Amino acid sequence: MNAASRKRIRDMQRNSRKKQQRKYAVRRIGALVIALAAVILIITAVRGCGGKSGGPVVTVLPGETVSPVTPKPSIGPVGNVTQSDISQQYFANSCFVGNSVIDGMEIYELVDGADYFARIGLNVTDASKLSTSTGSVPVIDELNSSKKYSRIFMMFGENELNWPSMDVFKNDYASLIKKAKKYQPSAKIYLLSVTPISKTADSQQYEGASKDAIVKLNKHIKAIAEANGAEYVDLFTALGDKNGFLPEGVAADGIHFDKDYYIKSLVFIQNNYQ
Repeated sequence: MNAASRKRIRDMQRNSRKKQQRKYAVRRIGALVIALAAVILIITAVRGCGGKSGGPVVTVLPGETVSPVTPKPSIGPVGNVTQSDISQQYFANSCFVGNSVIDGMEIYELVDGADYFARIGLNVTDASKLSTSTGSVPVIDELNSSKKYSRIFMMFGENELNWPSMDVFKNDYASLIKKAKKYQPSAKIYLLSVTPISKTADSQQYEGASKDAIVKLNKHIKAIAEANGAEYVDLFTALGDKNGFLPEGVAADGIHFDKDYYIKSLVFIQNNYQ
């Protein structure tokens, strides 16, 4: 092999090594880029869990324990649900107290074994005076029994929308809560908001029923719940459309809705208020 041939072979080998080195370099750079991207994703996820979801980033020292952060209810419109989505376990030993909306719920028998103490047209004042259509004691006193309830759902406000003063409403609702706690000290008490009405019903404003009046009264109900150790349940937001109205056609009078919206109400409660 002459000198020229040997030189050609060395040049070919040198070029081959350079190509191989470049290939390895590209692979190493690619691996570093992937690893860096993974680190960035992990950091972003950790920050997201600590910030965007509402939970603080907590530094834990040796020997310390941190209680898990309980997520707040996700309040919003309820999607398509059926009666089978109702958790009978959640509503076991439940009691519903209130006006015609509660009276209508009883008709559909959606909750196994629940008790309903309601009266059409009932308000917070008369609940301490009037009985149900089949009862012999004031509605609130039905809770004074040997049966022990785990959850008591109270619904008032629809018949109080046109009251000139909210002081009576606040005081009498607080009295009902106080009695409920006295009769059922181990029960958790929930105050259900006034539910939305249709746009047609809003335009008629029958007996003071309007969206604005309902929104205003619901603020009072929320304040009553907070001041008296009860849980406020925002059914208004859960059942209303994007404009805060009950969809047309789901309530014959634009106020008292059908079975499907009772199902939505119950599923919303069980999913958001533990």
